[in-house]
Amino acid sequence: MRLVAPLLIVLAVGCAAEEPPPPVGPRIAFGRDFEGFTGWRAYPLPDESLTDGHLSSPSRTLYIDREPPPEGQPFELGTIVIKTIEEGPPSEWVVHAMVKRGGGYNPDGAVDWEFFDLHLEDDEQVAIAWRGTGDDGVLYFDPTTGDRLACNSCHAFGGELDYVFSRAVFYPAE
Repeated sequence: MRLVAPLLIVLAVGCAAEEPPPPVGPRIAFGRDFEGFTGWRAYPLPDESLTDGHLSSPSRTLYIDREPPPEGQPFELGTIVIKTIEEGPPSEWVVHAMVKRGGGYNPDGAVDWEFFDLHLEDDEQVAIAWRGTGDDGVLYFDPTTGDRLACNSCHAFGGELDYVFSRAVFYPAE
C-alpha cells in the first residue's frame, strides 16, 4: 500500500505534464467582445478608400483589437476589425465588423471571417444587430449604383489581403 500512493502521484504528475495544449478552434464573438472598441488602435479611413457597400464619409474609422500582422501576412484567429461612420451621437453611428472566426467558417466567401452589424446603445454598450456571412438576406445598397450587395459580394474577392480591403491604412508609406 505504501508504494501505491507514491506511484499514483508520479503517474498523475507525468500525465498532466504530457497533456497537449487545448486545440485552437473557432472564435465565436459575443457583444462583450466588441465593448470599448473606440479605445482600440484606430486608423482614419480616407474618403477616397473603397466604399462599395459602405457609405463614404469623412468620419470613417477602422479599429482593430490587436497589432495588425506584418504586411502580406494573414490576421490572427480571433482578430476583430471594426469600421465605423461616426456621425451624430454613438447610438446613430454605422458600425460594421469582421471577426476572424476560423474553423473553415464562410467557406464560399471570406474564408474564416464572420460579419457583423453592431449598434451602440445610449450607454455605449454594444449590441449585435446581425451576424453571419452577410449572404443570408442581410444586404447593403451601393449608394452610387443602387445595387444590392452582400458582404461576400466584395470581401470574397480579397483573399490575397485576407479579405480585409482597408489593410493599407495599417502600413503608412514611409
